[in-house]
Parts: sequence; C-alpha cells; structure tokens
Amino acid sequence: AKINAAFSFGGVPLMVQTVESFTGVRIDHVVLIDFAGFKEIVDALGGVDITVDQNFTSIHPPRRKFTKGVMHMDGETALDYARQRYQFRDGDFARIRHQQQLIKAVLDKAASSGILANPARLNSFLRATADAVTVDQTFSLLDMAMDLRHLRGNNLTFITSPTRGTGRVGNQSVVFADTEKAKAFYDAVRRDAVPEFTALAAKK
Repeated sequence: AKINAAFSFGGVPLMVQTVESFTGVRIDHVVLIDFAGFKEIVDALGGVDITVDQNFTSIHPPRRKFTKGVMHMDGETALDYARQRYQFRDGDFARIRHQQQLIKAVLDKAASSGILANPARLNSFLRATADAVTVDQTFSLLDMAMDLRHLRGNNLTFITSPTRGTGRVGNQSVVFADTEKAKAFYDAVRRDAVPEFTALAAKK
C-alpha cells in the first residue's frame, strides 16, 4: 500500500518506522494536528491571508468559491482550501503547495501579530491551542516555539520528495518515487546539508 496507509495500519509507531525506512533519516519527534486542530489554530490567530493562484470552487459543501488573488481565510475556509486537489492539473502536488502556503501564512501571522516576539503572549497562545496539537512524550512545543521565535515565512524552503510522476498500481492512484534523486536528497537531510543540495540542484 501507499506510505500514508502505515498510519491506518499501525498508528504513529508504524508511520515513523515507514518514513525512516523510506528516507534513511531518523525521526526524533512527532507532532500531530487534525482538521479540528488546524481550524482552531487559524481562528486563534484571527485568520490568515493567502494568495490564491486561480479561481476554483470547493468540492465540499457549502461549495466555497476561491478567487484568484489575496483572500483572508478563517479556520474553516483555510482547511477547505488546503484539502482541494481535483480542480488542478497537478492534483496532489497543488494541494501540497497550498498546505505549504498555509504553514507560511500561520507563521507570518503569528509574527506580525507580535505573538512570536513576546514570550508571555506565545506561552498564552500555545496554552490556548494546546488541545489542537498532539506531541510525543519528550517533546516540548513551548521550547521549540521559543527556539524558533525569530523564524519567518521567507526563511522557510519547502521541498517535495523527488518523484517520477504519477500513475496507477492496481486500483490505486500513486506517486512514484525517483529513488536515485530521493537517495541524494535524504542523504543531504541526514547530513544537515540541504541548502548546499538545493543550490546544486538549481544549477543543473
């Protein structure tokens, strides 16, 4: 089955084992957020601004219309936006890009509203949204947030695992890994050398 099936078959332990096996990279910590938690965090920030790249209508009731350009989205709308794929030529890859957009938007909104710069406000925000996020026993969300409080959206680089495109295996639609490129990429991740890897890839 596909990688994401591991979570259904064996929960977090099998998901971690599967990702580690595929990437060769150790997973030190796990953070989980479900749909309800995602909405809660966006709403706690007062919504986020997203630049929509094309006009489209959601496939989910109430069939929201998304208009090209900057849109302010509350939690429910942002979640709806992050789930869409069938309206785009590159399907799942468009959905990935939109989810990455939202991660950046959440970070930038937390920064622009002063939450990240103020330890007391950051602590209050994390406590208010603590039930939206699940973490492993040795992970401190507050410690991580304090360590990364100077991080901004334009400091983030998102990279999709190298692929050879999509196709079908049996009755399932799948994405085929480009094993050679993936090996080189995850080797860079393991060595903490991703900036050098991406710079080299950009020149090719």
